[in-house]
Amino acid sequence: MQPRACRTVARATATQRRTPWNALRSLLPSPVVRRARLTLPVHTLHWLVAAGYLLAAPAAPLELAPLAVEALPLPAADRTAAATVLTPQGERARGRDLPELLEESAGVSVKRFGPIGSFATVSVRGTSANQVTLFLDGVPLAATESGTVDLSTLPLSALSRVEVYRGTSPVALGGQGIGGVVNLITVDATRPRTTASATGASFATQTTALTHARPIGHLHLLAHLDLLHTAGDFPFADDHGTPLNPADDQRPRRENNRQEQASLLLKADGPAPAGRWRATSLTFARATGVAGLAPRTASEAHLSQGREVATLGWEGERGRLAGVTARLFGEVERLRFTDRLGEVGVGRQANEETTTSVGVTVTAVREVGRHGLTLLGQGLDERYRAINRLADPAAATPQQRRVATVATEDQIALAGGRLTVAPAVRYARYLYDFAGTVNFAGLARPLPDRPDAGHLTPKVGLHWAATEELALRANGGRYVREPSFSELFGNRGALLGNPELAAERGTTWDAGGDWEGDVGAVAVALGYTYFHLRLTDLIQLVQTSQRVARPENASGAALRGHEVEGSVHLGRVGLHATWTHQTTEDRSGDAFADGHPLPGRPRDEVAARLTWAGEQFAPFYTLHHQGERSLDRANRVRVAARTLHDVGVRWRPRGGASPDLTFEIDNLTDDATADVAGFPLPGRTVRAGVAWSF
Repeated sequence: MQPRACRTVARATATQRRTPWNALRSLLPSPVVRRARLTLPVHTLHWLVAAGYLLAAPAAPLELAPLAVEALPLPAADRTAAATVLTPQGERARGRDLPELLEESAGVSVKRFGPIGSFATVSVRGTSANQVTLFLDGVPLAATESGTVDLSTLPLSALSRVEVYRGTSPVALGGQGIGGVVNLITVDATRPRTTASATGASFATQTTALTHARPIGHLHLLAHLDLLHTAGDFPFADDHGTPLNPADDQRPRRENNRQEQASLLLKADGPAPAGRWRATSLTFARATGVAGLAPRTASEAHLSQGREVATLGWEGERGRLAGVTARLFGEVERLRFTDRLGEVGVGRQANEETTTSVGVTVTAVREVGRHGLTLLGQGLDERYRAINRLADPAAATPQQRRVATVATEDQIALAGGRLTVAPAVRYARYLYDFAGTVNFAGLARPLPDRPDAGHLTPKVGLHWAATEELALRANGGRYVREPSFSELFGNRGALLGNPELAAERGTTWDAGGDWEGDVGAVAVALGYTYFHLRLTDLIQLVQTSQRVARPENASGAALRGHEVEGSVHLGRVGLHATWTHQTTEDRSGDAFADGHPLPGRPRDEVAARLTWAGEQFAPFYTLHHQGERSLDRANRVRVAARTLHDVGVRWRPRGGASPDLTFEIDNLTDDATADVAGFPLPGRTVRAGVAWSF
């Protein structure tokens, strides 16, 4: 064993390596890295950069135009969908993240592995996270490696709106998800402005966001920087793995849970022949400790991550090319997981995983009489390579998958435009190039050949404007999902791959309506949807030991439920609430699980927000309830229901000028609660923030 002084130096050196800058450096060419050095910790830069922005601001504030919301795609893309639009306006001073915002949508469940900045996923209508497709400005976020997009890597402060499509996938977006689709729209580059925000919270949590947009001639340019630091050392309930023996229960602090992350969004657009070109780049870097799952927590395991998403597009605006859009996009993601003491997963780990994705999408939208036609073609090349640095790195074989997609939709207007019928069909062809071996826990496993596959997935939607206040809608479709690379090859030593997995298949339908009107002096908006899903060859994780799971195809599952969403406004008082009630059933035929509810799916979820819009002060209260759920297919390990209460107040000067101040207390009752697989979540958290516009 090393002397104590040596271990202390080793930990300090490891901490220096675990910075977002070093994660980002791994994506840059070596000459660039050699010329760049960063000596200050990121959380110190938060306040220095914010102060610099404040001091450099012009004495006279800019005259800001009203917020320019980008074209609403709901009626154009799929007006028949059960969809929700979320806007993070006014959230800059609160320091919230994307998972918190998504929890306000009906039918949506967010799963976290810890506090803000921790790995988080979104589930829609009880489906798994890899059955939900995420897009950034209409470009698919490649979830090739895990099949799941980590929501914590997408800064909320960089978004102007979030569109949630439940159970249906608009053809104009190109992708599909059995559960649904989430489209993230970044902030608009056409409106000149400079904004800055900073928050401080419990457990040494600090966030900073800076945005600057300005036109230069016919060009529109925007830069947005987002920084996060948290120690994540919150107290949590630890039963030492003996839930029936309260005598050994303790409330220690979470260790090795530090998070450092940074993201940079760059946007530009300008005139082009017959239209306009647009370019976007989102760079993300993170370094974090991996605390593991109580009662056995990890003290040294850590993870660094870097991601770059870039798009270059052209939009036709004139002549025959009006309505035609072409995009070239690419994504590179690199993960480095180090567990030299074997505290997480199986054995000692030093893994590096690199995923690259390059694609092109061409979309054409035309109106021909009563028909609104959409045609789409997309090509995608996905590559994945996993290296075990404790073994021979040269032994790792890169794996490749190419996907070609064509799709078409016709939105037919009938009954004077009050009735819309929208049939659509999508065909995707998957070409696999798998060869060599893949490493798991230091062992090389040969890969069998995987046959190519093609999937035809039709859908149809209906929308009827019954009255000016009432609209009815219905959707039905068939969806297919090919396994992700981590499901096929394994991941970080805790997930054993299964190269022989079959594709998941599902059919879904829903029906509901929306009503919006006035009841006396009260403005009311209500929405209701009934949904039903049937899944076959469902991919589920089967625990093979205490710390290792293997994905396997189950015979099937059924999910059905109700979504209710509503808002009420009376004068200065506003109430928004959602309720999702769902019933899930395992239809695998396995004696220990058949007929049981699916793990990780609570029966009821409720979110409510009560606000009072004062002239300067705006107090608010939010409630989040999640019912009891199991963690295993046999329903033997359960997580108790939780109800969390948050209170806060927002202050702005008269006339709505800057600054915008917010103070709030989350989890007011300090409940010791847990989420995915029993990962603990923070108790009472105090946050204060300020946002400024120039």
